[in-house]
Amino acid sequence: MENTVIGDLLVLGFSSFATVFLLVFQQQNVIHKKYLWAALTSAGITLSQVPVIRGVASSTSPSEIVALTIGGVTGVLLSMFLHSRIMGWFGRGKEACGERR
Repeated sequence: MENTVIGDLLVLGFSSFATVFLLVFQQQNVIHKKYLWAALTSAGITLSQVPVIRGVASSTSPSEIVALTIGGVTGVLLSMFLHSRIMGWFGRGKEACGERR
């Protein structure tokens, strides 16, 4: 039983991380008019929200709230850090994101 609870917390935490990461990444894609990336990110957002919606729809314990919060905080920070780097791999460096060198 305890393994199931830990597994559920990990799924909720990772799902929250993925949702927030992709939402922030999506925001940057929209700002910089990256249409293909925006479309792909939207699909990822949809898929990553399913476990969060299911988890929140059931009774949410304090440990679940902590898992969702930690996932969200790490997702936003890592997405902000990685967006220009990832776009640089697929584009022209910082210009790919609308940033000046």
